[in-house]
Amino acid sequence: IPMRCLPDLLVDADLTGTFFYGGPPSFDEMDTFLRNHGIREIIGQLQQPISSPTSEVGVSDRAIMAHAAELVNGSPPAAHGRYVLIMTGSNHAPYRRPDDLPTEIETRVKSLIDGTPGFGGTSDDVARLRTFAYTDLAISELYTQLEKNLDRSIFVFGGDHATSDPFVWPPTSDWTLDGAHAKIPYAILFPEALIEKSSHPDVLRDLISRLNAVLDRQQWAQNDTPLMLLTLMSHAPGIQL
Repeated sequence: IPMRCLPDLLVDADLTGTFFYGGPPSFDEMDTFLRNHGIREIIGQLQQPISSPTSEVGVSDRAIMAHAAELVNGSPPAAHGRYVLIMTGSNHAPYRRPDDLPTEIETRVKSLIDGTPGFGGTSDDVARLRTFAYTDLAISELYTQLEKNLDRSIFVFGGDHATSDPFVWPPTSDWTLDGAHAKIPYAILFPEALIEKSSHPDVLRDLISRLNAVLDRQQWAQNDTPLMLLTLMSHAPGIQL
């Protein structure tokens, strides 16, 4: 289908794109789609060391993110920067235990469950909590590994689809079953190093606070991501709205 999406616009702005996935990128013809939209560097299970620790679909989250950080840190600065798409596979049923799961993650999950008297989850729910906590660790390690590039980075985190299970989301005053099925984890992060490097750090912090307040009061979706990112990047070289 001759459609254009966010990667096409980033290619137009001369950003170099790389896709990382622990399994085979040919799944659902993801590699075909990505190549058709300008992403030429596609790194899947076969492009990573055979000794890499594994999880549900292939190479583990921690290993993928370490590989991505190594690529970014070892690359010469591109004329207009680069972007990296990392698709994790650990958070997928049946939530197989990652090879590189630290014991402190299991301790953390056990403590959470023990501290929740009303917990009524199944063994699948326990495994899901374990992989959520594991991926949380992998993301924190990625952030630390990219330390020297944080002053020119924006992070976007999100699920590719809903969990289809209301267990993940605690009841609220406006809680509905449909709403619980529709929600995904999602966040856009501005590193402190990026904020400090801006011309007016206090103004930027205030804008971020106001934006968070607005987004907390209304529905928004993955479909809003392209416009939000292009708006945030609108002053970067090569990008015009």
